[in-house]
Amino acid sequence: MRLRSILITHSEYFSRMVSAATFAPPGNEIQTFLKCRKRPDRKPCPGEIIVRLEEDPPQLHWWCSSCGHSGVIKNWKGVMGAIIHTEEDASCEHCDCSIKLNTEEYSSLKEINIIEPQAKSAVSSAHFLDDDLVEISGSVTLFNTIMGYIAFEANQFEKRNRYIVFDNLINKIKSQLSPVYNASTHHT
Repeated sequence: MRLRSILITHSEYFSRMVSAATFAPPGNEIQTFLKCRKRPDRKPCPGEIIVRLEEDPPQLHWWCSSCGHSGVIKNWKGVMGAIIHTEEDASCEHCDCSIKLNTEEYSSLKEINIIEPQAKSAVSSAHFLDDDLVEISGSVTLFNTIMGYIAFEANQFEKRNRYIVFDNLINKIKSQLSPVYNASTHHT
């Protein structure tokens, strides 16, 4: 039983690395909030994990900012246990669209620390359609950015219920954007 819990813990740890790496385009280094697991001199390493995703071949390089402990995760696509967001078809990146969220979903979205100015502005300037419905407008690129922030935030939570809230939020946004993605593939 102990071995199973250790494997699950390692699986979750590496899944979070994958999720953080998919937050930005391949080739970019991402400073995660994951603590290094090494214990030099039997003391916890103070470093945090940095990740860089490579698409061809699909692999993820990771290393500790302090002790240099490092590794490579190969065949990272399809890793379970993490919300992984990769951008959709670039042919529709400038298509304008809007999504509708209920006030609870919108409230969860506003809790996320979005630092990209246009994405932050789109979320804060959403329009209330009625007491329980909010509309956010922008480009597909903007919504891809927002979904990246949601995925990154979700994978920082230890609590499963917050993870589920953010996973559902990403799925709702994707489902509302799917007609835009589908329309762009028929026009190219």
